[in-house]
This record gives sequence, structure tokens and C-alpha cells, in this order.
Amino acid sequence: MIKKMIKEEGPGAFFKGVLPAIVMTINPVIQYIIYETLRKQFLSTDGTISAGNIIWISLLAKLVTTFMTYPMLTVKTLFQSNDKKTSREIIYLINELLENNGFLGLYKGISAKLTQTLINNCITMLIYEKLQVLIKHFVLKYLFKNNNKTANLN
Repeated sequence: MIKKMIKEEGPGAFFKGVLPAIVMTINPVIQYIIYETLRKQFLSTDGTISAGNIIWISLLAKLVTTFMTYPMLTVKTLFQSNDKKTSREIIYLINELLENNGFLGLYKGISAKLTQTLINNCITMLIYEKLQVLIKHFVLKYLFKNNNKTANLN
């Protein structure tokens, strides 16, 4: 398989879609910045946040992030799914997609992606927030317990 790839496409075949994939690493950064910015607005006076607010904030953060980065995912998919085509041919496909469908052509299939990613993100952020509280609680309990033992020894 490797010999066939090198023979037919050259060593560059191993790197198809790498540039768009690297650009896509910005996705979680954008999402986390939006999430944390919104989260600060919904914190209660005791520093907690309700599960409902976590869900809404994570939905909004992921929705905005997905709309911002989805065109790059489309480009990455074009690169990786057209393994027999050169980079120039892929760029031609992208231009053709834009000419035939306009900018919205880069968003084909976004509804399926949103369904998958929004549900996944809500669950992830709920677990993240609840684990933070649990870990903080247990760490403080452990530290307080150890401080009391140390104080009793003196």
C-alpha cells in the first residue's frame, strides 16, 4: 500500500489535508474562549453554574465555532477524499464548488455535523464542569484533613 501510494502520488500523498487539519486545531481554542467568556456571565455569587446554563453556553460556543471553521473541514475532506488528485486539481474542485454553489457550498453537510458535535459538546462540557467541582471538593477535603492531622501533631 505504501509503495503504491509513493509510486502513484509521490511522498506528498502522506500529507494530503495536513494544512487544513493544522488550521482546524484552532477549533477548540475558539470554542473554549467563547465558552469561558459566556460562562463568566452566568456564574452565581458562590462561583457555581447550573447544568442548564452549561448546556446553553456550550451549545452556543460550539455552534459559533462550527460555523467559523466548517469551511476548512470541507476543504480538508476534499483533499483527503480525492486521493488520486493533485493539489492543483483539489484547488480547482474548491473553485468549482464555490462557482456552482457560492460560499454556502462550503457548508454542505453542516446539519449532520452540528447534530453530532452539539450533543457531544454538551455532554463533554457538563462532565467537565461537574468533574471540576468534584475534584476541587475532594482536593480541598484532603488538604483540610491533612492540615488538621499536622496541627494535631504539633
